[in-house]
Amino acid sequence: MRTGCSIRLHTKLCLHSALNVAKQGLNKLLATEVPIEVKPVSPAQFYRHVSGEPRRLFWARARGHIGEGNMKLHCCVAAYVSDFALLGTVLLPYPKYKARFTASLDHAMWFHSTFRSDEWMLYECDSPWAGQSLLL
Repeated sequence: MRTGCSIRLHTKLCLHSALNVAKQGLNKLLATEVPIEVKPVSPAQFYRHVSGEPRRLFWARARGHIGEGNMKLHCCVAAYVSDFALLGTVLLPYPKYKARFTASLDHAMWFHSTFRSDEWMLYECDSPWAGQSLLL
């Protein structure tokens, strides 16, 4: 027979497990479709059909309406967009090279005022240096 304490603990553990399963399912669902729209300023350079300086410009926005009251979600979308073209930009001067695996280890963002990520934002990415399997 379970005591009141063990029943509460069991209920809490089951609820925690159910929440984790729901979060994983939601993450999987959201990962199947990219939640942003992108319009390159220079499509030929953006898609690496021509070589050029390591700089990309593109317009981006969230698909759908987020609304004004959810600034955290607007920041999350902007952070997602910031990683979108970061690593491919360094390869623009080298069209013969293909990246097999890339990962963004660290970058920081500061938001100085409110903005809407469901409206078009111009994103600029440049890479002033690359070497020894690292890039800036």
